[in-house]
Formats: sequence, structure tokens, C-alpha cells
Amino acid sequence: MQKQITKKPINKYSLFNKTAWLGAVLLLILDRALKMAAIIFWQQQPIKLIGGWFLGYNLNKYLAFSLPWTGPVLSIVLSIVVIGLIIETIITLRQHRPNAWGWLLLLIGSTSNLYDRLVYGGVIDYLATWWTFLNLADILIVSGLIIIIIKRRPS
Repeated sequence: MQKQITKKPINKYSLFNKTAWLGAVLLLILDRALKMAAIIFWQQQPIKLIGGWFLGYNLNKYLAFSLPWTGPVLSIVLSIVVIGLIIETIITLRQHRPNAWGWLLLLIGSTSNLYDRLVYGGVIDYLATWWTFLNLADILIVSGLIIIIIKRRPS
């Protein structure tokens, strides 16, 4: 008597979740590595890129767009926001909503910047032009918000 081998169907949502989390972790690692490079290498000697951009180091102790709010209250508020993002991201991924990537990008960027704020007292920015300093986490946050807005369900 031979056993029949049956193939399980591929769960595309499970595969998406694994791919999404792997991609998110890789983006987080890249942002952390660039921030370490900014501390170690670019703090003393910025690197000129093209078009007026350069890699450097800036410790931003304020909120986004340099809004002047600092201190322990800010860290507590941002920690609560990141916990909320974690919960919303998990729910979104489990429900297979179309804006899942947006929530995941928002979570990864926020987590990386919150880590900086808690460990270094401000967010490490390394990509600069004449008008601003930013980092990959900032780009992930903005990209995530754009995806969430574009992909939101009509009410």
C-alpha cells in the first residue's frame, strides 16, 4: 500500500507576510548600518554626493521638520505611538489589507528613529542637502504614510 502525497496549496498571504517582514528587517538593518557609518565615518568628514547632496552626521533633538519639542515627555509619547503602530501593523498584516506595506514601512522607520532618540538623545540623520538632513527611516515613514493614504479603504 503506497501513501499518497498531497501538496498543500501555497498560502499567498503567508508568503506575503514572510516577505514583508524580511524586507522590513533588511530595511531596518540598512538604516541602522548607515546611522553607524554616520557616527563613525561621516561625522568628521562628510562625503559629497551629486547634485548638492552629501553623507554627513546630524543629531536632530527635535521632532520632524525640527519642531521644537524635546525631552522625556516626547520619548514617552513616541514610545506609545510606536506600540500602537506595532499593534496596527500586526492587525493589518493578518487581515491582508492593501495598505499593509504602508503600515510596515511606517513601523520600521518609527522604530529606528525612536531607538536613536532613546539611546542617543536625538535622531541620527545622515543624508543632507542645503535645506535639510534626513535618513532612510524618515523616507520609510513618509513612504508608509503615502501608501496608507493612497490604499485606504473608501468609507
